[in-house]
Amino acid sequence: MSATFVVIGSVLLMIASYAGAAVAALFPGDGNSRRAAAILAAAGALAGSLAAAATLVSGGTFGLELPSALPAPALAFRVDALGAAFLFLIGLVAAPAALYGIGYAPDHHPRRGDGPGAPESGARGAGAPGRRLAGVMFPLFLMAMSLLVTAHSVFTFLLFWEAMTLSSYFLVVGPG
Repeated sequence: MSATFVVIGSVLLMIASYAGAAVAALFPGDGNSRRAAAILAAAGALAGSLAAAATLVSGGTFGLELPSALPAPALAFRVDALGAAFLFLIGLVAAPAALYGIGYAPDHHPRRGDGPGAPESGARGAGAPGRRLAGVMFPLFLMAMSLLVTAHSVFTFLLFWEAMTLSSYFLVVGPG
């Protein structure tokens, strides 16, 4: 199996896993969708680490350019030694963070004002819309950060920089 196939296939698997995690986090439920989202996010992180390791071991540079109807803003990606090092570090931190997220349910941690005599709130628990938003934004943040270090054009870099910025904004200001 060639290194090009392993790297490009792993990056595509990473993207699919992160996107699947974001979609799985949209579904309310008893925690199964949250667990599926976390496992898919961890799988995406591991796939990115595999792509990085294959690049570092082979010593090559692997690229992919997606066609565009416009001349300048084509999506171009390249995994070289520097990008692979950062992609490996992202995967190294993202996989445990995603798995830790399975046990970290905001409905298990009391908010201020909770306790005896506190007014009831209808939007509590991991299935609340704001909490689902955080579950969706985490894999999107990981995907944007992973694709940012593989950007090979200014347009691609700025696109994923903004995606990373917006998703991190919603992670910081969101409930939970």
